[in-house]
Amino acid sequence: WIQITGKDRETFLQNLCCNDIASLPFGLGCRNALLARNSEIKFFFYSIKLPDSLWLIGRSALTQLLIEYLESFRFTEDVQFTAHDNSVASIFWGGIGCDQKMAAFSSSINAAQPYLPFQLIESKFSQAKRLIFSLPMTGDEGYILATPIGQKDEMIRLLLLLGGGGL
Repeated sequence: WIQITGKDRETFLQNLCCNDIASLPFGLGCRNALLARNSEIKFFFYSIKLPDSLWLIGRSALTQLLIEYLESFRFTEDVQFTAHDNSVASIFWGGIGCDQKMAAFSSSINAAQPYLPFQLIESKFSQAKRLIFSLPMTGDEGYILATPIGQKDEMIRLLLLLGGGGL
């Protein structure tokens, strides 16, 4: 994944992507694509808006190519790109009642209406702050959780404690 920082990060990416990043509240994200000057799609990724940065999560094999492509559009903008290859684990968590289980896992999830785009959640069960992104699937199918690779085993353990069958 790529972390974009700098005071111009939002307008810089907004001008290159097909989805509206500027209107996203902090902690949410969306599927996105980086477009060429002729509107050809160059890269697909998830973009997440945080108070101090933007995250682009996509195929790790394309991280360096994506950074080089973004750099080609940077002139005077205050933006910095940092690659974090192989540092995010994706976990599928599903099954009957996973909405209620996700609501029990995080106070930021509303079990009655859990299907926001890509949202930042924080575990109720851990003292340490951690970034966990949830991409809800349609219906009651489940969630894709992206969590730091070093916290993957702890995340799976917490999900199993909540009864997350279908990891």
